[in-house]
Amino acid sequence: MRLDPSPDVPDDDELEDIQGDAFCLCDVGLPLHRISAHVPMELAAPMPVDVSIKGVVSAYLQAAQFAAYTTFVLNTGNEDPQQILPRDDKRYRAVIQVSTATGVWLGKREQVFATLKQGWLQTNAMQPLELRNEQGLWMVGNGVPVNVMVVNERYA
Repeated sequence: MRLDPSPDVPDDDELEDIQGDAFCLCDVGLPLHRISAHVPMELAAPMPVDVSIKGVVSAYLQAAQFAAYTTFVLNTGNEDPQQILPRDDKRYRAVIQVSTATGVWLGKREQVFATLKQGWLQTNAMQPLELRNEQGLWMVGNGVPVNVMVVNERYA
């Protein structure tokens, strides 16, 4: 493999030959080399690099500044689908818990309005459902009375 000479090296004859298993050398202040087969370990070893970060970088996740707590009561479990979380670009997380073993269907509007219900069937036997997205969420009952508790935590 041949590397083009840099402006600092006027003539191709001044290039040094070294042995190397590499296809490219970065500019580290060394003269430009022609690579052939094996690089001595002292030239191929990792080189220390100074890195500085300007400003303050937090390594901790910032807690949400607001939370809304809502309980939806479905008296028969056959009510029309309803939106339980709006789309929220500043949502930190949402937690959903249901009170019955038969649960409720959760999903996008199209999923819960479908004749054959789609989405996620959340029941009380499961851990509370935790969401970390900004998408809106809809629910529809599964034929029995149910309470659905929703916590929506968000940033200002």
